[in-house]
Order: sequence, then C-alpha cells, then structure tokens
Amino acid sequence: MKVKVYENNEYFVSGMTLKDLAATEYNNMALHACENTEAVLSNRKKLAEYLNVSLDDFVCTQQTHSANFRRVTKHESVKNYV
Repeated sequence: MKVKVYENNEYFVSGMTLKDLAATEYNNMALHACENTEAVLSNRKKLAEYLNVSLDDFVCTQQTHSANFRRVTKHESVKNYV
C-alpha cells in the first residue's frame, strides 16, 4: 500500500493514499469513482489496519473542486455523512 502520512499524533492522522498499480482498483479509496465497491471497501480496511485505527473513525469525502467545505467534529457520527 502506497501511503504518504503528513501528521500522526494523539489527536489525528492526516495524509493521502497514492495510486498503486499492483493493488486492487489501483489503491482507490473513492466509492464515487470506482468500478468495484467491494475492492474499494477492502482498500479502506487495509488502510485502517495500516494506520492501526478503526474504519468507523474514517471521514471519507468526495472532492468537488469548489469553495464549499464541511466541518466534521469528533462529536458527530461519521455514518451520517456516508
């Protein structure tokens, strides 16, 4: 798995995944831009294991190239945004 981690501390982990030609869906994490939903979910699970966190703690967004943003706090359920 190709990953670039920028910050990893007691409060949060930030980084990005990189295209990997050897991985299913080329290491794609985006459900809105995939051919195989199960492969993307598997990639996300592998990333969670790599980071030693729960997949339930992920905040997965759809990049829209706009001026809009959504703030998600630890008090909100991530499942509300999936």
